[in-house]
Amino acid sequence: MFMMRPSKRTIPFRCAAAVALALLAPAGLAGCSGDGTVALPVPPRADVPEVAHDSYPTIGTTPHTGRPALTDAQRAKLQSDLERLSRDNAAKAKASTQSGAEAGN
Repeated sequence: MFMMRPSKRTIPFRCAAAVALALLAPAGLAGCSGDGTVALPVPPRADVPEVAHDSYPTIGTTPHTGRPALTDAQRAKLQSDLERLSRDNAAKAKASTQSGAEAGN
């Protein structure tokens, strides 16, 4: 397969770029190696007042009211109803498989 060789002009440029990178990289990292702290950007106004969480509009969702969806009594009733329905469905499935197995014999 034919591969193009780089032109003779790009070779010195590549060498110069590699030398410049080798010389400038340690200088760039030298600022991070000291014992002092790195100066971080600060917000323009540090005295911004706190805003209540419900002061912004809710878009596409319903606002959270902070009350539970179900009371404890409602949750217990729902749990017992679901357990009863689960037992009924399991009994129906068992009965239908037993009657299907007996019909197949």
